[in-house]
Amino acid sequence: MKNALWEYKAENEHSAMVVSLVENSSLNLLPLICRRSTRVILRMLKSLFHISQLYPSFGFHYIQVAWIKHRIKKENAQRPIVVVSLIGRLGDIVAGEPISRHIRNEFRDAFIIWCVSKPYGELIDSNPYIDKTLIVHCLTEWIYLAKTSLFDEIVDLHFHGRRCCALPLEKHRGNKDINHQNYFDFGSLLGIFCQVSDLPVLSCQPNVYIPVTVIKRIDTLLLPSPYIVFHCQSRSRSRDWVTDKWRELAQEIVEKLGLPIVEVGERSIINCLRGGSYIDLSGRLSILETAEVIRRARMFVGVDSGPAHLANAVGTYGVILFGEYHTFKKYLPYTGGYANGENAELIYADGLTVDIPVDRVYEAVERKVQPPRAIRCYQQ
Repeated sequence: MKNALWEYKAENEHSAMVVSLVENSSLNLLPLICRRSTRVILRMLKSLFHISQLYPSFGFHYIQVAWIKHRIKKENAQRPIVVVSLIGRLGDIVAGEPISRHIRNEFRDAFIIWCVSKPYGELIDSNPYIDKTLIVHCLTEWIYLAKTSLFDEIVDLHFHGRRCCALPLEKHRGNKDINHQNYFDFGSLLGIFCQVSDLPVLSCQPNVYIPVTVIKRIDTLLLPSPYIVFHCQSRSRSRDWVTDKWRELAQEIVEKLGLPIVEVGERSIINCLRGGSYIDLSGRLSILETAEVIRRARMFVGVDSGPAHLANAVGTYGVILFGEYHTFKKYLPYTGGYANGENAELIYADGLTVDIPVDRVYEAVERKVQPPRAIRCYQQ
């Protein structure tokens, strides 16, 4: 009886202490609980909104592709309809561009469709090897479309098992062992996409197709010549350098090499230089406009990111900063001139990208900008 009374008393004392702590503590837990609850509710609403758009988008695109198929087969019943699916991201789509040429070479008379998400549609619209850009809502919509009988041949460049809306992508072809934890162990992005889609492994130079209208728009910016393009921030913090180092590097290039800096990307990182030595185009350009600005540059300096793939594709010499990324100590995502060293210097850190010293990057820029001094020979 005494034990029971003691346990009851102890439980009540403990509860009273907890209540007192919550009520009297200066670290009130109520705002924290409210914030977390708000985040959960917002995530749920976002998911519901996402799903509410999914099915109308699928229905619309199903009817659209069915009509295209009907029209094509009516003209030529033997003409195949081939679909390539790689929804995003920027670097992936640019790196995977040679696949469009390979598919066109394999299916010369085919009607080729590329499924992509809206932000990257312009890359496919300008590709002369693709007949139709299909802007899908998300990977789940692609999964539903792939299960229909709309296509004669499917080239799916996504990893097996990738999820969207809790629905996994089930693939019956390609290397199913490649996933987000090990993919760079299998080579470049282009090589990886070939392996997961059961294509021959390609190692071609990627291309970006820039329309004349985009070139004319960039003409109106009246950019100086020559200049160096900076892209300072990727979508992953582990790939990024430090803001102070970017600013120090920019200052050295302007003062010692006399070249202005043009910054591209979603937001400005440098924004410390004044006058004509620095032009901030961050947040002002489309993907293809960014590609054209990079194409005109003397050099591209940046971290491993989508714009770095654009620089490779347009043939601008690059100085690219690399460090450890997730489980990958050292990796090489590129093909072409950035992979074989002919058109780039890849600077690898002994650790994270932030560990790369400014001097090492500046020396790589200086080596390319300033030609080696001629050695005079004297006759005796």
